[in-house]
Amino acid sequence: MKRTFFIYGALWIAAQLMGQSIPNGNFETWKTDSLYPMPDVGNISFVSSNDEIYWRYKTLNVTKVAGAQGSAIRIETKECTRSNGSKDTSEAYYVLGGEPDNNMIFPGGFPFSDSAVQALEMYARYHIDASSPGIVLIQFKKNGIPVGENIGGTGLYVFSVSGIQNSFTKFTFPIFPRLTDIPDTVAIGYASNNVLQDPKVLVPGDFIEIDSVYFTGTSQKIPGGGFNAWKTLAPVKIPAVWNIDPDHTRPAEFNFTAQNPLDSSTAVRITKKQNGTDNGYIQRLELGQSYYNEIQQKQYILPGIKLNAVPRALFFSFKYTSTTSDSASVQVALTKWDATGDSNIVVGGFWGKTEPTNKWKKVFIPIEKWHPSYVPDSAYIKFEAGDWKIQNASSELLIDNVYFHFCEDTIAITGEKEVCLDKKNGITYSVPSIDSSTYQWILPAGATIVGKADSNVITVNFGDSAGVIRVIQSYADGCANDTAEIKVSFKKCTSSTGMSGSKIDIYPNPAPMNGVIHFTGQVESVEISDLTGKVMMEKNLRAAELSLENLPAGIYLLRMQTKENISVRKLLIK
Repeated sequence: MKRTFFIYGALWIAAQLMGQSIPNGNFETWKTDSLYPMPDVGNISFVSSNDEIYWRYKTLNVTKVAGAQGSAIRIETKECTRSNGSKDTSEAYYVLGGEPDNNMIFPGGFPFSDSAVQALEMYARYHIDASSPGIVLIQFKKNGIPVGENIGGTGLYVFSVSGIQNSFTKFTFPIFPRLTDIPDTVAIGYASNNVLQDPKVLVPGDFIEIDSVYFTGTSQKIPGGGFNAWKTLAPVKIPAVWNIDPDHTRPAEFNFTAQNPLDSSTAVRITKKQNGTDNGYIQRLELGQSYYNEIQQKQYILPGIKLNAVPRALFFSFKYTSTTSDSASVQVALTKWDATGDSNIVVGGFWGKTEPTNKWKKVFIPIEKWHPSYVPDSAYIKFEAGDWKIQNASSELLIDNVYFHFCEDTIAITGEKEVCLDKKNGITYSVPSIDSSTYQWILPAGATIVGKADSNVITVNFGDSAGVIRVIQSYADGCANDTAEIKVSFKKCTSSTGMSGSKIDIYPNPAPMNGVIHFTGQVESVEISDLTGKVMMEKNLRAAELSLENLPAGIYLLRMQTKENISVRKLLIK
C-alpha cells in the first residue's frame, strides 16, 4: 500500500552506507546531448512529439523532408524499442502553441488579428489508416479565451485526413462557422493519428507530410508555414546515467546544472512552468523510465539500477522553491522481473511530496515492501518538479547526494573485554554510526556513562562489578532494531617493571593534522578507527611516537597494544 506524506527535517549525521550506492547519485558526471532540428518559427512557442520520443527512445517522429516547394515537415507514428527490448507505439504531432488543457484550450500560439480569415490551405501527402485519421486543428483565441462557434464554442476547428495520397496535393480547410469576433492569437496543430480520441488508436507507419501552409482571406502569415527554415535546438547538458523526461517542453531551453553550497558540489535542477500564455511543463528526473503504453492502456516501469540487497530508505539533499503552495514529489519503485508476464512487477517503494524550503535539507524516505514473498532485483527512482493539479505555478527543485540506505545484518560492540582493576574509568565502547539511529546502552551494576549516553560511542566508568554491556540500536528508516552485547571481566594488571598497570596516555590531544603524537609508555602496536568502526590506520611501533600523516580532522578511537593489555583512547585531530 502506498503512503503519501510530506518529507521534512534536516539530518546532518555522517552516513554509513551498507549495500550499494546509486549510479551518479552525486551528479558530478554529466553528458551533452546535441538534440535535433525543428522548424524555425522565431520566438513563437511550439511543442512536438519529439520532446518526449527523443528522450525515451533516442529517435524522432517529426522530421524535415523534401516538399512540394523546398522542404516540408513529416509527422509519422512510429513503433519504438525501449532499452529492455519491449515495443511501444508513440503518437506524432507538431503544434504552434502548447498542449491543450482539460477544457481543450491550447495555450500559446502566434499573434493573429483578422476575423475575415476564410480557410487554411496547405500541400500534403499522406498514408493514414481510416481507423484513426490524421488531424489538422485550429483554435482562435482572444485574451486566452477561444472565439468562434465550432465544437461547442471552444473555437477549435478539427479536420480529418485519411487514406493514401502519394504526391503533394493542395487541400483547403474552411473556417466555418466564420469568426464573429476579432482574435489576438491562433494555435495550429497537426498529427498523423487522432490524438484527441480516447482511447487513442495509433497505427505504426501512418504519416503526413505538410508544406506551404497559409490562411486565405487575410494577409497575415503563419510563422514557418513554408517549412523551409529549420534550426537545430541548442545542446543540453544532463546528468549521466539519469534520464530527463520533460513533459511538453524543449529541454534545450533550460539549464539542468546547479550548485550545492553545503559541499560546493554540482547538483541537478529540474523545473516546472505552467501558465495561460505559454507552454506548460513539469520536468522529471528518472533513474530508469516510467511510461504509459497508449495501445495497451497500461503503465510500465523500467528499472534503472540492479539491486544486490533490499534498500530500506532513500537519502537525498534538496532545495525547493515555488511561486505558490506547490509541491515536488519523489517516487521509488522496487521491481521484480516476471518472465511469465514479460514485465516488471512493482513489489515495493514509496511516493511522497517535498515541502518548499529556501535552504538545503538532507532527508530520508522509508521504503516499504508491499509483497513479502517477492525479492526485488531492481529499482526505479523519479523526482518531479511540481504537481499538475496546482495551476499557474512556477517551481524549481534542486537535488544532490542521492543514495540508498541498507540495513546491517548485525552490529558488534567494539571495546575492551578485559579491564584492569586499577584502570576501570574512561573505557570506550562503540558500534557503527547509522543515519537517524538512536542508541540505548545498558551497563553492569554500578557502572556509569561519562558524557553523552545516546550515542554510538560511550565512555564508561565501572563500579565494583563487571558484567555484560548491551546496546539497542533503533532505526527510523525502516530497519529492524539491532541488539549487541559484550561481556566484560576485571583482571589484575602488572607491568614488567613490577609496577601495577601503569596507564598509557597520549599527547598532544587534540593533535594537529599531519602532526605527531607521543605515548607515555611503551606501545607495541596501534589501531586508529573512525566513529563508524572503519579502520583508518594500523601500525607496529618501535618508538614512543606516531605520525598522523594523511588522517583528516575528526574524532577517532586509538587502540594501543602493550605487553600487558590493550587501552582505547579518544583522539581528536584538528
